[in-house]
Amino acid sequence: MQLLFDRSASGWVIGLYMFSFLPYLLIYKWWRTPGALKEALLVGVLIRILLLPTTPTLSDDYFRYAWDGQLQVNDINPYSYRPSELIHPTDVSTSNGSLDTALYHQLNSKDYFSIYPPAAQALFYVTAAAAGNDLNLQLLLLKLLLFLPELLVILLLPGLLGRMGIAPYQSLLYLLNPLVIVELTGNIHMESAMISFSFLALYFFSHQKLYVAAIMLGIALSFKFNILLLFPLLLLPLSFKKAIPFIAVAGITFIAGFLFYLNLETVTHIFKSIGLYFHTFEFNAGAFNLYRLGGPLTYIVRDIFRLLFPIATVALLVLFSLRSQVNTIASLAVWVLGCYLLLSPTVHPWYITPLLFLSIFTSIRFPFLWSFLLPLSYAAYATTAYTESMWLIAIEYIVVWTAVALEWKKERMSLFARASHS
Repeated sequence: MQLLFDRSASGWVIGLYMFSFLPYLLIYKWWRTPGALKEALLVGVLIRILLLPTTPTLSDDYFRYAWDGQLQVNDINPYSYRPSELIHPTDVSTSNGSLDTALYHQLNSKDYFSIYPPAAQALFYVTAAAAGNDLNLQLLLLKLLLFLPELLVILLLPGLLGRMGIAPYQSLLYLLNPLVIVELTGNIHMESAMISFSFLALYFFSHQKLYVAAIMLGIALSFKFNILLLFPLLLLPLSFKKAIPFIAVAGITFIAGFLFYLNLETVTHIFKSIGLYFHTFEFNAGAFNLYRLGGPLTYIVRDIFRLLFPIATVALLVLFSLRSQVNTIASLAVWVLGCYLLLSPTVHPWYITPLLFLSIFTSIRFPFLWSFLLPLSYAAYATTAYTESMWLIAIEYIVVWTAVALEWKKERMSLFARASHS
């Protein structure tokens, strides 16, 4: 079952997306008592259940999920070959007549090796094996398997916030956010599992079950790599004696998943895919788009930006880690991840869902404003040429950067005040 519009009807998509923020804000404003909070959480669960049987219309990533699962069912390592090498092989030994050519033609990355980590690949395999050649059934199974850990987040998050001295109704900012619901449940992105297992890591961490927390964190890393950016901040509350086994358990859990897939060749392929992502793709970029003002030096400036912006993010991470206290970790994580995304050459709407999740543990609110503006990026899909509107991108980032500047002015004293008095 498909939703009303696909992303080519960008005007309708943007309009409906933005309109959905009205009931979201009204529920957040008025449903704050314990009884009303339970009702609001139930609304979040029911909306997600209604989206389970739908086919994604705003993203075609799910075709690659199905493809990678099909490869594994046919005993082919998903990291070993580009899809084009299997359908149009230069070496006849790689040919496999059992692969679905119709599925192949739906892929948006036929000439790229798979970039999805091993826990995601395990989901693709299990659902492909259970569904056979029924793509709709595989999508339903994928959504169900991603929904179950997210259900734990919905049930446990308000209580965890209360334990941390944060109003439980703050959970609604994330759990009912239209972008979170549409992109993670509706469009099946692996950020859903990464956030769910990161939450479970935080939950067990708060209950002093460090080894269980480390395992959950390792699983989260096995769904999406980008949480590695925040790993140093996660260690700040731990003494050196506790940090070493925590790192070891998380690392072993993370590496264990790769043992089923990796050899020297596939490691090379994964790094090639990561390199292509950082050095080739561009979509809805903010500060990165300033390279277009470089005139005759445009492409030189672009390459400099690709090098400098990650360095700037790492430098910010190191600075915050050295100068800040344990009780500012959530704010630090928001600023570091926010900086990374604001400087990134590629920012699809679902990329900010981890940022939205982290923000509910702080008073920082610019990510939620950004989530309202990000649907503007779907204007690029109005034509098959996928032409971005620089005017819409400019509006998006002028508003977001203004909000960032105002919040940073408010937050910087609290971020460093305790450090200056320590």
